[in-house]
Amino acid sequence: MALLVTTLAVVVALLAVIVAGLLRSHAAILHSLRAGPLAPPSTPSRPAGDLTGVSPAGAAIAVSVVGTRRPTVVLFLSSTCTTCGDFWSALSSASRRRALAGTRLVVVTKGPDAENGTRLRSLAPRDVPVLMSTAAWGAYSVSVGPHFVLVDGATGGIVSEGPVSTWEDLVSAVEPASSLPRSDT
Repeated sequence: MALLVTTLAVVVALLAVIVAGLLRSHAAILHSLRAGPLAPPSTPSRPAGDLTGVSPAGAAIAVSVVGTRRPTVVLFLSSTCTTCGDFWSALSSASRRRALAGTRLVVVTKGPDAENGTRLRSLAPRDVPVLMSTAAWGAYSVSVGPHFVLVDGATGGIVSEGPVSTWEDLVSAVEPASSLPRSDT
């Protein structure tokens, strides 16, 4: 009986630590969302970089976000993230994706060693590039998804970025991209 009570106490303590961590993470996301969508600065805050990795099918893939004709929304998601479910659902809906008109959309997950490949292949839309690259998460300083980075292709700079909790949050954060100048290159 004493062993059962001790085991139960240890399990409850571990669950309390997990819940506290989740609450802290959620509070950080809410805090950054309360600050509102980030307005595009007049000059890019830092340079962006092109993306390389593998497709969900395992093929090498490279996506240029610098030197492109229109802004790119780089959306960092995971196949195992509960909050990411709304984004995967929106990605499968062409009508919801139209809300990001004027931008190009690219999804980046962590590498194959950190993702559920079978689930990712079922979630990945056919007409949106999905790139698996833990290195891209590091290069863009992303620690947790869902997170977006808006890159002005003409200047190669990051215009706006941050965590988002719903597709609608992403759309409102990216709306200023429609006013970014287009390049003919």
